[in-house]
Amino acid sequence: MAVSQNGPLPAALTLPLRDVLRGLATPAAGSARLLQPAGRILPPPIRNALNSLAENLARPQHTAAIPVDDIHIVYGILHGTPPPEGARGAIARVLSYAVEVLRPASGRPPFLVSETVAALAATETVYHKAPATAPDRAADLFADLARSHSVGRVPGTGIGLDDADQAQIETTLITILVWLLTDRPQDSQEEPALLTLSDGLVTVMADDVAAARGGSAALAETLKRLSAMV
Repeated sequence: MAVSQNGPLPAALTLPLRDVLRGLATPAAGSARLLQPAGRILPPPIRNALNSLAENLARPQHTAAIPVDDIHIVYGILHGTPPPEGARGAIARVLSYAVEVLRPASGRPPFLVSETVAALAATETVYHKAPATAPDRAADLFADLARSHSVGRVPGTGIGLDDADQAQIETTLITILVWLLTDRPQDSQEEPALLTLSDGLVTVMADDVAAARGGSAALAETLKRLSAMV
């Protein structure tokens, strides 16, 4: 079944994408052969992400150290765990890590991250928002980070950003939140791979993502749906 780059995910794909990824690590067969059945139904951005990951299974893909403890703290915050001391710093460090991982994978221009601005921006969602679902909290955090320009050419300001830049930054933030909402892997070394898969998924669902950016409820629903697929 052929699909366009922006086409929907095929109904025939019933497993989360991480299960397809784990299949690539099976030593019983070459990864290229394992990808052939999925390759016939997966949209190109996700197929390309899986191909890239398959080619690099035998060696580290990213040099940035994975902030495992921080990732678990942010995951817990989104899912309603009372924030520990330093929770805002954990959000900022995870944001910085994820932007660094995504940049070479997607050819993004060199946007900068201000961990200080990000930490301050996260205060409202972390400490002052009423209880809500995890996707609702993620949508609130997206609004905090986007509004503060914690990612940009001159972080903390909108200087040097045109509409296309802002849309790209917001899409990057959504990718990161899709990744953070997913169940954490048993092996923390899978984190960058799950982030890359989230990026491919958000690319496939670009029209839905763009439509959801303008409203908190719509974004929360989109985050919930996409994170369940990873």
